[in-house]
Amino acid sequence: MTNRTLLEDDINFIDYLKIIFNYKKTVLFFTIIGFLVTVCYLVYFMPPPKYTAKTVFFLKTSTPATSSLGGVSSYLKVLGVSGGNNADSFVVALLYSNKMQTLVQNDLQKYLQKHHLALNGKTEYSPHKGGTFVLKYTHQNSVLSYLVIKSYLKNLKLLNQKFELSAQKKIFEILDPVEIPQSPVQQSKILILLLGLLASNLSGIIFVLIFNYFYQAFNNQKENV
Repeated sequence: MTNRTLLEDDINFIDYLKIIFNYKKTVLFFTIIGFLVTVCYLVYFMPPPKYTAKTVFFLKTSTPATSSLGGVSSYLKVLGVSGGNNADSFVVALLYSNKMQTLVQNDLQKYLQKHHLALNGKTEYSPHKGGTFVLKYTHQNSVLSYLVIKSYLKNLKLLNQKFELSAQKKIFEILDPVEIPQSPVQQSKILILLLGLLASNLSGIIFVLIFNYFYQAFNNQKENV
């Protein structure tokens, strides 16, 4: 890149700054409108706080009841549950299956009259440190999120006894018991406000640059006529 090219870039940048300065009131107008819209969102439209209940447990599935889970697999598939060829994968499949969701919803039937219970996308089951697993559920009602996790664990134990996924009757050992969450998932209002200000300010700058471009093009065409 030559010195001439660098000089031209500097000149263009200075020209852009001049345009923005000349239309500073327009940019300020966009910024104020964006600030007011963001405040209205935070006050009237921001989703209510959500609570996450979770438990950490260790699966006792290292010694399956049979050397092959083919029979269990066939039986589970009849219920709409499919997994791999080991007990761990079947536990994962059970937790996300329609069968498990139906059992959980039946357990919490009396709560469903007042609260919408969506399990898909809100229930998380993932590996944790030290070969353990964490099961989470997020909901606007802290007690309901707690009861959902309790129901999952209860039905997982019952299904294990029915299908013999593990040779042990106690398929898991709780390391971190589930509790009613006291604090909601943090929603940074300051960050949302700053992002709203930044977006509105950039919108104002882009608007004045585009407007100035077409305005100058129109004047140049008018002078050439």
